[in-house]
Amino acid sequence: MAEKYISLDAAQVKTHIESLYAKYPDLETDEELREGVFLGETQIDQLVSRALDQMSEDGIMIDGIKSRVEALSERCKRFERRSDAMRSLIKDLMQTANLKSLPLPEATVALANGRQSVVIVDEDSVPRQLGTSTWRPDKTAISAQLKAGEPVPGCELQTGEPTLTVRRK
Repeated sequence: MAEKYISLDAAQVKTHIESLYAKYPDLETDEELREGVFLGETQIDQLVSRALDQMSEDGIMIDGIKSRVEALSERCKRFERRSDAMRSLIKDLMQTANLKSLPLPEATVALANGRQSVVIVDEDSVPRQLGTSTWRPDKTAISAQLKAGEPVPGCELQTGEPTLTVRRK
């Protein structure tokens, strides 16, 4: 819920900042003036502090959820291992009794013959026409060529979005 209010407040602050740019064109070129005006005329500092607090709270929740997911994942793996052991036990019992199927009130259990599958014993011996190859563009080499001023068909350099750095003491 706090996120909604922060977003609404941010929209108001952005509108106020835009109006200040329109009113004072010197703000475009003077960083020191811009910082002083925005800190004095808007609530940008308070809003950013609230957003940082929300990020900290979210980080705590993320860590807690990850920890819980990890614990539940381990529990899930234990149940999977137990279920696999029960499947193996049933299969072993049915093979020992030489039963192809066993009708029970809760289910009918049946043993099916195994399926054939290919096992690669020596990969180097397999004829090349029976394999696949995966081609993928080498972005490092393409980047180097584009930065050197050499065109690469189908490629271009693109500048990403600005990134935000938050340093906490």
